[in-house]
Amino acid sequence: MEVLCGLVAGFTHFAFLSVFCWMLGQGIYILLQLGYQMLSKVRMKKRHYALFGWGLPAVIVGLTAAIKSGFCWLSTEEGGVWAFIGPVIAILVVSMSAFFWAMRSFLSVKAFKNKSEMDKLWSSLRAVTILAPTLGLTWLFGIFVNLHVSFQYIFAILNSLQGFLLLVFQVAANDEVS
Repeated sequence: MEVLCGLVAGFTHFAFLSVFCWMLGQGIYILLQLGYQMLSKVRMKKRHYALFGWGLPAVIVGLTAAIKSGFCWLSTEEGGVWAFIGPVIAILVVSMSAFFWAMRSFLSVKAFKNKSEMDKLWSSLRAVTILAPTLGLTWLFGIFVNLHVSFQYIFAILNSLQGFLLLVFQVAANDEVS
């Protein structure tokens, strides 16, 4: 039973970290597309994203498994959960930066400034609805689930809609996808 627990914990840890790393990769891609100054000289290729999206989680899970003596290293009692929470918080900080940079760029476009206030509101709401799930910002509510039950509900609702929102805005409403 302990071996099974370790395998499930390791796979779950790897799967969730991979999802976060891929969301961070999307954030980096957005920053590169917007010409973010600090990343202007970076040339990311598909293999770099793949190495980051799959390799970094594998390294973290491998190190966690090697360091923790117990089989269920993601337990809260032993502190192993920080091998998940730490990278997630770091990724969310970078994702929030990408989000705010993208929104700043979006709001500063000339075409946006010529819109009516209602059109600005709807355009901004659409941009937030596209960017927040793409960058995993809905997981910010997951950090606060222990503070109040309302955060648990918000977290559950937003994360259950994440895939649907990505499908609608990144695929169905995207003119580049044929």
